[in-house]
Amino acid sequence: MESGAKRADQPKRQGEIVAEAGRMFLEKGLQATTMRELARALDLDAGSLYRYFPSKGSIFVAMAEETNEQIARSLRTAIDEAPDGDDVVRLAFAKYVGLVDHFSDYYRLFYRCFDGLPRNLWRSLLDGEQGVVDVFKRLLVARGFGLRDASTLAWDIVLLGEMWAIKRWAFGKS
Repeated sequence: MESGAKRADQPKRQGEIVAEAGRMFLEKGLQATTMRELARALDLDAGSLYRYFPSKGSIFVAMAEETNEQIARSLRTAIDEAPDGDDVVRLAFAKYVGLVDHFSDYYRLFYRCFDGLPRNLWRSLLDGEQGVVDVFKRLLVARGFGLRDASTLAWDIVLLGEMWAIKRWAFGKS
């Protein structure tokens, strides 16, 4: 059984694992990165790494969830701080595209690796994305859109922002 100090330190260590895995996944790719290499980079034995995460896929999902949570949190803050008026949707979208641009390497990685993940992890990835969609949906409903229209438009906004990360080269930015 782990001591209380180790358990209290677990979120910090999980964050370190996710950060290092993100670096390695971006550098080598998800499939080419092994749990053994990741453990070595973190100065852990492989068994210890598996106590935090059961697989590379679960680390990948944690990385995606963390990214989506950061984006949703930043969007909510930007919306709360925006001046009241019709421009808030435009401002939120501009903020979102800036955030997607900031995390564009991760978005490209997510899209590139999504299909290779076990299907049981897909729902976790999509649930994280839903959190960002919900921020836009609440904003649009507050601006007078019906729930059905707001849901559709919120997904369109999120996918358009993600398209920026995937195809920004087509828009003139490399």
